[in-house]
Amino acid sequence: MQNINDYNSLKDKIINGYNELKRLGLLPVKAFDAVIDEAAIDEASRNLAEDRFVLSVCGQIKAGKSMLLNDIVFGSELLPTADTPETAKITEISYAETPSYTAYFYSPEEWEALKNSTVEKNGEKLTYYEAAIAPALAQARRRGGTEIDEAAVIAQRTAAGTDLTGLREYVSVKGSFTPLVKAVRIKYPADILKKMTIVDTPGINDPNALRSMITEKWINRSDAVVFLLSAAQPFTMEDRLFFDRYLASVPPSKIIAAVSKIDLAEEAGSIKDFVAGALVKALGKNGEKIIEKEKLCLIAPMFSFFQKLKSLEAASKIKLSPERAAEIDYQLSERPKSSAFLKEVIAAGGYMKKFLDSLETHLVASRESLLESHIKKIDAVFQYHLKNHENEKSAIEAEIASLKNRSESLAVEKEKTCAEKSALCSIRETINAEINKLGGFFNQRVEEISSGAADKIIKNIIASRPLNDLAANLAFESFSMIENGFRELNARFDEYIDKFKAGILELAPKISETDTETGVLFKNSAGQVFNKIDAARVLNDIKKIVNAGAGAAVLSGLTVKWLYFWTDETKTKARFTETIKRIFIEDLSLQRVILTAGTDAVSAVKTSLGQFLFRFDARISALKKIEDEKSEAIKSAAAAVKKLEDELRTREKAADEIMAKKSGIMDHLR
Repeated sequence: MQNINDYNSLKDKIINGYNELKRLGLLPVKAFDAVIDEAAIDEASRNLAEDRFVLSVCGQIKAGKSMLLNDIVFGSELLPTADTPETAKITEISYAETPSYTAYFYSPEEWEALKNSTVEKNGEKLTYYEAAIAPALAQARRRGGTEIDEAAVIAQRTAAGTDLTGLREYVSVKGSFTPLVKAVRIKYPADILKKMTIVDTPGINDPNALRSMITEKWINRSDAVVFLLSAAQPFTMEDRLFFDRYLASVPPSKIIAAVSKIDLAEEAGSIKDFVAGALVKALGKNGEKIIEKEKLCLIAPMFSFFQKLKSLEAASKIKLSPERAAEIDYQLSERPKSSAFLKEVIAAGGYMKKFLDSLETHLVASRESLLESHIKKIDAVFQYHLKNHENEKSAIEAEIASLKNRSESLAVEKEKTCAEKSALCSIRETINAEINKLGGFFNQRVEEISSGAADKIIKNIIASRPLNDLAANLAFESFSMIENGFRELNARFDEYIDKFKAGILELAPKISETDTETGVLFKNSAGQVFNKIDAARVLNDIKKIVNAGAGAAVLSGLTVKWLYFWTDETKTKARFTETIKRIFIEDLSLQRVILTAGTDAVSAVKTSLGQFLFRFDARISALKKIEDEKSEAIKSAAAAVKKLEDELRTREKAADEIMAKKSGIMDHLR
């Protein structure tokens, strides 16, 4: 920002930005360790709207303060400009559409305190009343011929008017009421006053303690202080006293040194060097800071002011006295003839535009941090919501990720449960099928034995063999047949038993090792079944060995008997056949007993399996319930994920809208 118009434009944009925060419903928020709500925004907007730059003008009495103010504010000779002390009051000048003034008298308490305060004059201690007030009142009486009733005037507290020419009675040294006036406020429709309030301070080293306190207050409130210095005598002892009293605590960046009376010099460079040297010599580093960055300005407000008066008269807006008109012509036309530098000064309008531009630049610089703080406040409101949206989005995304991970875990658990259930069902079917096969084997053998198996076996042994061969090998072959029968029975029994056990054991790895319940159920139940089957096998083995030996002994004895008592082949074969048949029937009966025992063992196994399979069915039902629960949980998680994803999109859309609003407002402010 280079000027106050830019500053005010930005200020208006900030106020609009504040209003937009309210319209968008973005308040309240917490930022900068404070709550920013509508009340805070309204107060900030109001302060900005009412905010005005404050410029204090101070300096030597003869430095040209009144001329400067007449030029840049009034455009007319409103304030007295004589070289003798004329403006003796703190004068606050601000903008209004209609000119007016208000003079503020001392309060009765202030008046009494002021009159009795002590000052030193010409080495003598006097009361302020004796040193300043009484002489001023006497002069007013001499000039006006009337006595002023101090108490009555002070009781009025203020005096106001709209004719600014009446100001002289309250601000000039010759004013009738000047001794009783504490301060004056002027309202005036000048463009510069739209940008700032200007305070004209009393002359250097004012002995009035109350007025000095007010001067100090205004200077400290000011955004910039114009310290007027004379090019003829820059930084005199009076300047130094004023600086030490009022400006020593003011940051040098706020002080603008304006050098007047430059028409007495030969060229600008020498004036600047001369004044700069005087400031640095007197103030050291503070002086160096005051003269940097174009803050040492040369001004000639008289020439700028005279040019304005001449233009106003030419436009028939004012009527100059012959004396004033002659002086203006002399200053603007005659004097420049003898000085090239003066021609330059007049052509440049007394350097007043350059001075005002520099003044605005430094005023704006003094407040840039203020506007920046308001801009940061607006940005903080948006950042608060964006951060909240981001946190909420992160929380939703984390919840979605958690639900998806949970769904994946549930799917794995469901798959594992399904696999376990399938394994149990497969085991159940296998057990049923294999035990049925085993039972079928025993039943088939019983059926074979019951359907003339003895005759078939004997026929195979006897019918087709010669008697001699039969006699020689009868005992051996008969024993072999019996033994083979038992061996076949046992081998097939073993085959079915082993296949049955192997089939079940093959399914064992399908049972999850992590599922203790199913694993224990399987191992314990299967073990009980195997124990019963193995017990049946041992029983059969024992019976096989015992009975096979008995049959062999009978056949051996029969063979010996036959060899000694053989009569004829036919009768012997018939008799031998009957004997062998009896032996084989006994043997087959024994096999049938064994088979029946096997069938009983299978029945016992089936009974045990009933309990086993009942426990399997209960486990399968439990797994089915778990599977259904996990399916429902997966479905519920999927629905929750969809809902959260919808909410996430809503949040993202809201965040995008806030970001767009933020960009629009902040880009406008930047």
